[in-house]
Amino acid sequence: MNVLLIHSHDCGRYFSPYGHAVQTPHIQAFADRSTLFRNAFSAAPTCSPSRAALLSGQWAHEVGMLGLAHRGFKLKHPERHLAHFLREHGYHTALVGIQHEFGGGEELPYSEVRPVRRVRSSEPVGDVCLKRDERVAKAAAGFLAEKRDQPFFLSCGFFLGHRPFPSDGPARADQILVPPGLPDTEAVRADLAGFHNALAALDEQVGTVLTALAQGPHKDSTLVIFTIDHGIPFPRMKGKLHDSGIGVALIVDFPDNPARGRSFDQMVSHVDIFPTICDLADIPVPEWVAGLSLTPLMRGEMDLLHDAVFAETNFHAAREPARCVRMNHFKLIRCFDEDFGQVPANCDDSPSKDLIFRDAGLLNEERDEVELFDLRLDPFEGRNIARDNRFTDVRHDLERRLRGWMESTGDPLIQGPLELPRGARVQKRRCFSHEERSFE
Repeated sequence: MNVLLIHSHDCGRYFSPYGHAVQTPHIQAFADRSTLFRNAFSAAPTCSPSRAALLSGQWAHEVGMLGLAHRGFKLKHPERHLAHFLREHGYHTALVGIQHEFGGGEELPYSEVRPVRRVRSSEPVGDVCLKRDERVAKAAAGFLAEKRDQPFFLSCGFFLGHRPFPSDGPARADQILVPPGLPDTEAVRADLAGFHNALAALDEQVGTVLTALAQGPHKDSTLVIFTIDHGIPFPRMKGKLHDSGIGVALIVDFPDNPARGRSFDQMVSHVDIFPTICDLADIPVPEWVAGLSLTPLMRGEMDLLHDAVFAETNFHAAREPARCVRMNHFKLIRCFDEDFGQVPANCDDSPSKDLIFRDAGLLNEERDEVELFDLRLDPFEGRNIARDNRFTDVRHDLERRLRGWMESTGDPLIQGPLELPRGARVQKRRCFSHEERSFE
């Protein structure tokens, strides 16, 4: 069984198969003929920790990826990376495009890294990134057109969805429906229109890759996984443990898929992808893996994979340690910080950020140490009921579950405040932007 993993930055579930009014026809068509997971969650709402968990089958703190790889954070066990693991089991492992689990100078675990010629241009950065992703798609298509004797794992990584956005596209700011949690203003709509254009461009690149697979020699022998690292790059979304931060698209297909054309509402996690690949490739699941294979759910052999899923934040641009446990009806978020002020550097710079943090006053609000949400009545997690006596038993149950997960996984927060690893760097808490050169 070959494996094609298509992934990109910062898009959450913001695609048409998940009900959003964006122009993503290729992803829609793939979802229609595949299996869509409506309640898939990343293990962290930040880039490197999310990807490290997805590609190791472990929680970010277990594998040591507490922050961003390009800021000096490293995997404790790089040999547990999926590319290294599959390589040891006879796979040709290849990377085209981005990865965010290894920093500059670190050895990558792939058999091959397909070169993608750099785009040199005086155009806006978002347009340069779009052109580079076009080259990534063509390089991946070239790989998929080649015949080979051994099974392959191809990681195809796109940038689109991340800021800055392309300068042009089909979206009109005056026709944007602003999602809950953001103010419906002209500036926010214009900002969202840029994001919509990024998604439309990403869809084109995904279509190029999927078309190449369908027309090539591997169409009947390849597991295809499409997913995103975490939520969208807007305030109170990316970087936060709300569903808007950890909710991700996950669409899966493979030969003889018994759940083709179906959608599942059961909660699943990025840590389930590693054991799913092992299951379908007939490789024993290594003992370190925290997740469970999705295939029994897809085959109708079980009705529930997890009764709870977990996620974490530690460091992004700045320090912000927190943990969450999510069940079908309730979610609990626990902040482990010593300072409950806002951490604006962990929100990507944007017109939406300026409006919400500065103009609307979020910068002056304190975060709650414990948040509890009733997801049935409050799906957008706007009303904290942690102090409501009617939910005392629920809060205690979720706190017990969260503590048990932290203890069983060796979470360093159990021992006290997180130490910044040697050589890593993060902004001081007072910084407004991740661009400020003021570090701990």
